[in-house]
Amino acid sequence: MMRVPGQARGHEYSGRAQIIARLAHLLHVYCAALLRDLGAFLFTAAPYWGDAVRVAP
Repeated sequence: MMRVPGQARGHEYSGRAQIIARLAHLLHVYCAALLRDLGAFLFTAAPYWGDAVRVAP
């Protein structure tokens, strides 16, 4: 049986547990990328939000 990322040697998972571990790993990577992109968007867009809602005198 194969090991999943971060798994110690000699501790192989069963088939079902390995599938769940791989899906959890992919979900973790996806969520980390999503949070990174959201943070980058907020960091770059936030300074300009005031310009969009500001009313000219």
